[in-house]
Amino acid sequence: MTDKVLTVDIVTPEKAIVSEEKATLVSAPATLGRVGILPGHMPLVSTLEKGELHLVEQNGKEIHMQIGPGFIQVRDNQVIVLVEEAKRQDAP
Repeated sequence: MTDKVLTVDIVTPEKAIVSEEKATLVSAPATLGRVGILPGHMPLVSTLEKGELHLVEQNGKEIHMQIGPGFIQVRDNQVIVLVEEAKRQDAP
């Protein structure tokens, strides 16, 4: 993996919602304010509030999700989002 992309996993208690290996940006509603994560981001662990999560893929495609409360961990260009609920806005 190059240092220009992020591996992103978004998981709920029921299932994995997203497993993306070529993201360039993740924006999430952290408890103390919105956090933006780019490749090379420093290690981070934070709680998340209910709100909207944005994911931008390497090809420019954007994924928008409504997420429930949970946690986010960032380390070595890997972003793990563990939330109570998550629904893609483009999904039925």
